[in-house]
Amino acid sequence: MDSLGHLVGHTLGAGGTRGRLLVWREQPFARPDYTVVAAAASLVTYDVEQRRRARVEGHRAAAEAVREMLEEGADPVTATRLLTSRGLDPQDITVMVLRTPPAAGMYDVLTDYEPPVLATSTDRGETVLLTSRPAEVLAALRDPAGPLDRVCPGPAGVSEAVSTGSLAQGLRQARQALAIGLREGRAVTSIRELGAIELLLASAERSVPEILVARVIDPLRCAEEDRGVPLIATVRAFLGNNGSLARASAELGIHRHTLHHRLGVVGRVLGRDLDSAYVRLELALALQAHALRADGTV
Repeated sequence: MDSLGHLVGHTLGAGGTRGRLLVWREQPFARPDYTVVAAAASLVTYDVEQRRRARVEGHRAAAEAVREMLEEGADPVTATRLLTSRGLDPQDITVMVLRTPPAAGMYDVLTDYEPPVLATSTDRGETVLLTSRPAEVLAALRDPAGPLDRVCPGPAGVSEAVSTGSLAQGLRQARQALAIGLREGRAVTSIRELGAIELLLASAERSVPEILVARVIDPLRCAEEDRGVPLIATVRAFLGNNGSLARASAELGIHRHTLHHRLGVVGRVLGRDLDSAYVRLELALALQAHALRADGTV
């Protein structure tokens, strides 16, 4: 009560606080009025809980569809429809794999959770999460006091961003990152944090050359199309001649200054220092993976 009127409040929700019902009026509330407000709060709570229960069941029902989306050859159109309906960007999906199966109440937590997350379990006893806002989800997974960590416990592996047509690839990446993280004692391991040598030592799965091609060759191919300059062939000649500008420029039939400029473009596109032996090794491995893909062996 204050000089402007009288206010009565009730908490909404049966299993937790879902909101509050506030009723204000100028005149004081009589005893029957409190009874009416309490009854109204009960009715609103019932409606809120029914709607929430329907969303929980929707999450549970979607789990089977998510499991099918992650299989090789899954229909991307169906996947796009489901992801879009749940507020995810079908062109920007991060796959996360946790080594433990879903805990009881996971779908209840995900129903109330923001940003949107879709979840399922696998026949390997894993929990798989799909999201378009991985940074926020990862922060929640790392928070031991948070609800997401409680229902999705254990180490996690994280893929690069993929589209609906590459969800199976994202699952392989996340599993690979998880395997490396388990060996090194990491709580969360992203495939983006791993270098080429770690990837190759971790597994011989075909996701390794796929990651290398996506990380190195694909950006160079896009830059080639934009600039009309053969960057991939430039890198191949440069590495094939052990970094000799003179021999590489002679092989390509261009001036050394032109070669130096092209290599500068490559470095800027990839965000790498081509003077680094490690970067040159990664480029060489990516070129080999690209060659294998061209031969149809990847």
